[in-house]
Amino acid sequence: MDAIVRAVTNSARNALAHPACVSWFATQKVASGDLILVNNSFVFREVKTAKSDLYLAFSITKNGKPASAAQVATGLKINSDFRLMSRRPATSPL
Repeated sequence: MDAIVRAVTNSARNALAHPACVSWFATQKVASGDLILVNNSFVFREVKTAKSDLYLAFSITKNGKPASAAQVATGLKINSDFRLMSRRPATSPL
């Protein structure tokens, strides 16, 4: 089991180091505790199919970088390669 966890974690780190992710991340305003979700699908679907409800997630550390350990997030839907989930409370317009 440890080998599987290491393989998934290494693959996810490689995804975060990919130029597309690095470029996307540079445009995000992140804070400690925010989460980066990695899409669990490599192909955008044109038809209805069953998609896993589990996503790899990396929390943002105090230095503004993704943590090295992956987490699992559930109960969300994303249709882009990466998504930032802010831990900050939403503000309402005045």
